[in-house]
Amino acid sequence: MQSKLTLKNARHLRGYTLKEVAQKLRISVKTLSRYERRPGETPLHVAVILISLYQVPISLIDWR
Repeated sequence: MQSKLTLKNARHLRGYTLKEVAQKLRISVKTLSRYERRPGETPLHVAVILISLYQVPISLIDWR
């Protein structure tokens, strides 16, 4: 069984900064940081964009 990734880990694996991803999503760095701290609060449409950007299967992200 593969271990789960946090959104922050997935972002780091792709070499993105908070600022870069926030700009791509057109949200504030503060909002993206909140999603990384509380991934269960990430809106579905944002989650879909993030997993596409990070190129990881949705099942590998720890959404808790």
